[in-house]
Amino acid sequence: MEIPEVNRFNYDLVYKNFYAHTWNDTSPIYQSDGNIFWPIEIEKDWRFEFITYGIIDLGAQLLNRDSAVSEKGSFWEEKHTQRARDMNLTSFIAASAYLYRWIMFQEK
Repeated sequence: MEIPEVNRFNYDLVYKNFYAHTWNDTSPIYQSDGNIFWPIEIEKDWRFEFITYGIIDLGAQLLNRDSAVSEKGSFWEEKHTQRARDMNLTSFIAASAYLYRWIMFQEK
């Protein structure tokens, strides 16, 4: 089944802001070591955000036709998923990520 176009709308523009835009004259949200920088302090405990951003990275791979963004999604998903695995994080979100990845590979 084809993914509705509305799910792809501007995904690349939003996703590029994670790794290419400098926030608060400090840095991009995605750090080269796999850490996550957030421009405002809402949360002190970011452990579970590695899983959340991993799912966003999978979306960049699955929903984006721009191969450069899809490649970035693959690169960052590997880092964020590894960070979550290093912290032994498992949850419903991890199961969702597995399902998302399975869907992605079914299309190939």
